[in-house]
Amino acid sequence: MSRSKRKSRRFFWLIAIVLAMLAIASGIYFYQANVILATAKAAAANTVKTARVKKGDITITATGTATLVPVTQVGLAFRSGGQIVELRAQAGDAIKTGQTLAKLDTTQLDLQLAQAEANLALAQSKLSQVQKGGTISAITAAQANLNSANAAYDKLLHPDPNDVTMAKSDVEMAKAAVDQAQAAYDKIGGTSNPSISMTSQSLQLQNATLAYQKAVAAYNTKLTPTDAQLKAAQAQIQQAKDALARLSPTDDDIAQQQANVDAARAARDLAEQRLIEAVLIAPFGGTITDVKAAVGQVVGTTSIMTLMDVSKAWVQIAIDETDSSKAALSYPVDVTFDALPDQTFSGSIVQVSPSVVMVNGVSTLYVVAELKDPSPSLRVGMNGSAKVTAAVAKQVLTIPVEAVRQMGANQYAVFVVDAKQQLTLRPVEIGLKGTSLVEIKSGLQVGETVSTGTVATQ
Repeated sequence: MSRSKRKSRRFFWLIAIVLAMLAIASGIYFYQANVILATAKAAAANTVKTARVKKGDITITATGTATLVPVTQVGLAFRSGGQIVELRAQAGDAIKTGQTLAKLDTTQLDLQLAQAEANLALAQSKLSQVQKGGTISAITAAQANLNSANAAYDKLLHPDPNDVTMAKSDVEMAKAAVDQAQAAYDKIGGTSNPSISMTSQSLQLQNATLAYQKAVAAYNTKLTPTDAQLKAAQAQIQQAKDALARLSPTDDDIAQQQANVDAARAARDLAEQRLIEAVLIAPFGGTITDVKAAVGQVVGTTSIMTLMDVSKAWVQIAIDETDSSKAALSYPVDVTFDALPDQTFSGSIVQVSPSVVMVNGVSTLYVVAELKDPSPSLRVGMNGSAKVTAAVAKQVLTIPVEAVRQMGANQYAVFVVDAKQQLTLRPVEIGLKGTSLVEIKSGLQVGETVSTGTVATQ
């Protein structure tokens, strides 16, 4: 089979399917129409209720309860506790943004700031000294002291041979002196002489012995220094190194001092911030609604007064969930308050809650409307009723909603009643649909009569 023949068959079947679908749709429509016509004929024995096609207005609205609310309401409190020394606001006062409302005693905070500033100045001074380092002459002298300390320590570990020889010679000479004194001591009787201790020979022997002991000790030290001598020499070296390091700071030394400065500055900034927080400032303009503190009272961090922004007249409206589609941003609103029943205030919706909530078992949508020309008599908390206008059609063709029959999806029709009371089913296009009237965009003319139902007759 050629490609052209296959295409012809596909086209034929597509046409057939489309025609079949149209036939089914038409059949459904005419079936519904015939059912309605049959119902109309069956009702011929009854009296037909009718209505005239007229021009008029249709308004779609939703109603709800209304409460006047502030734009913003906050409780004001100090960030830290203290004793109140000034209170500059009372209930009912009009407040501007940035206005001082109250102050705490700052005696201790002032002292803390002064101490923090002193610590910062000291840290900065030390940093400056470290960064500058020492003079050339001071560095030269410190280096000489370090060299001398190192030399002294090295001499302890490696004594000069000449010094050792001299020390040994001193020992030998001291030993000869002891021997000579001992001989003189023995010559006059020695220890057998009861008066020996009173003689010059005895004193000479004692002195010679002490000199010998010192010479031996000095000789031994030359050969092997004591731990105390080594530790003392090492301490001298470390002191000399530290003195030189202070005159020649490293990058780590400077970084450490800079860290000290940064910490001191942070402490100073914190002390300043605490002083700032000891003053209660209005975050926005509005009205003070209550004050819960007094001068002299010690307070914590809980609210001591309430500030309310009433620069705009906002109304919170509670609408039933079933009417939620009738409330959207910018929709016009009319509000009547119970305390002012003779006045109606107009406005528009500025906020719509993203979800519904349960209120006394009823699913409720909250919206907020801003009134255009509020009265000075309005007070936050006043209750009333509100009407939201969702849509308006003015001077359009209207008929009662009971006259419209739905034939299918977006398909409507009415029974037109002629002069002989005969009913004719006619398709119509509808527009806005209210609770009692519906807009007719096409299919009818002003003055025509339509059926709205029947009344049984005896």
